Amino acid sequence: MKKIAALALLPLILASLQANAYVVHENGSTAELGSVGDNTFSFLDKFVAMDFSVGSETLLDGLTFNAITKASTLTPTVQVALYNNATGSVGTELFRGTFAINLIEITGIFGSDIQRSYSLTLSDWLLGPGDYWIALQADPAQFAMHWTRVGLDGMIGDKIGTSGGYTVPTNDTYFLLTGHDPIVPPPTPAAEPSAILLFSLGIAGLGIARRKRNKPHPSAHSDG
Repeated sequence: MKKIAALALLPLILASLQANAYVVHENGSTAELGSVGDNTFSFLDKFVAMDFSVGSETLLDGLTFNAITKASTLTPTVQVALYNNATGSVGTELFRGTFAINLIEITGIFGSDIQRSYSLTLSDWLLGPGDYWIALQADPAQFAMHWTRVGLDGMIGDKIGTSGGYTVPTNDTYFLLTGHDPIVPPPTPAAEPSAILLFSLGIAGLGIARRKRNKPHPSAHSDG
């Protein structure tokens, strides 16, 4: 009996696990600037990608990231591209688009450079379970942006100059987050009788009623 009860609960458990699916961020690949994790969003006018994983079918609908810009510059859009993972490297491009960015808040000031937090809304890119790469590109003269990587003392990043120079990792926070909604399949509706079946049952019912109506009543027969 306990085994039957456990089996009955299995679909609910699986549905709960899928509903709590989330995107797992990994360290970036080796970038032009140096070691693993030192990936700028834009450097020498190139896309630089970061790898991440999706545990179940997921709708990727937004990004949040930090960027250091000159105080007088603010680009209104950024290009985003999404690729599949080909044995650890950037593979086939799956999605690409140019999106407006929104300023969330100023998170740091370094002389004439300002670190800002931005967000953008994607076009609801549907991803199946697996590994992917995502890349951003903006005008390198305006933006010096950096992917997040996780260190022993939390989130760390490098200050990247527009000239391509950079410092050693500091405790300054650079981050990238994804907005996503796990796709949970709707419950399978109970099978409804087809119209043909209902029609057949109706015809059969009419036939039975007709036979009952036409059957002579016992009192109609005489004994003599």
